Amino acid sequence: MKPDDERLTRLHEALVERVEQLVSGEDFMRFVAESDRFHRYSPQNRLLIACQLIDRGVEPDGLTASYKTWTKVPAEGGGSCQVAKGEKALWIYAPLTSTRRVVDEDTGDERVVSGGVRGFKPVPVFHQTQLDRPPALPEPPMPELLRGEDAPALVWHAVMAELAAAGYSVGVVARTTGAMWNGQTSFVGRAVHIHEDLDPPQRLKTLFHEWAHTTMGHETRTGENGRHVAEVEAESVAYLLCERVGVDSQQYTVPYVSGWAGSVEVVKATAERVLGMTSKLIDRLEA
Repeated sequence: MKPDDERLTRLHEALVERVEQLVSGEDFMRFVAESDRFHRYSPQNRLLIACQLIDRGVEPDGLTASYKTWTKVPAEGGGSCQVAKGEKALWIYAPLTSTRRVVDEDTGDERVVSGGVRGFKPVPVFHQTQLDRPPALPEPPMPELLRGEDAPALVWHAVMAELAAAGYSVGVVARTTGAMWNGQTSFVGRAVHIHEDLDPPQRLKTLFHEWAHTTMGHETRTGENGRHVAEVEAESVAYLLCERVGVDSQQYTVPYVSGWAGSVEVVKATAERVLGMTSKLIDRLEA
């Protein structure tokens, strides 16, 4: 093992330790427990919710749930949340599934299996801004943007050259209203966009993150679980690359990785891929 690889391994072990400390903390565990009350909507339904909120002049952030779910969520000042009188529901589409009974040929036992989706029905939900009182939910640990004027410019240009050689254009773009992302990769359009309002250290870390996405096969990672693993891998690589060039990204990376991983086991499981890819990218930067 090269001395550089040994150092990367120690750094990744330190990242795992910091993530473990965060996800095992009382505040994080309470946040996870409360978050489990809320249904995870499909991308199509999230888009429907966002469009309806924007039409009403409401920012499409925050939580959305059914009337019944809100009544089980604690409200600020005590009691449970209630939808305010006169509020009109948002509408999403829920799948209608069928079931059928089958008999096991070996045992003769009968069991019920899913027959798949046979259609969709409109279902009313409500945004947290439609409640009579705000929900008393713990705040998740949030990544803190890196600040400062210094970041190695030569490294920035080297990564841009690597992305260009791989067929990706890189653009530093103005942040549009409501855009929460710092960087974004379009695999279809072969383009990487970084928001211009970021300080140089955050901008470089974000470029590292998107570079990792393009080099680790994340284009084919689909579904909720695939996205979680892809984000853990990309941010872990970005963290190690930042450390290698003298940028400390802990205040951003640790909450970010913890939020996507949910448990330290995901971070451990991705270690081999993360360390292998980071070592390759460092070699390419030095070349």
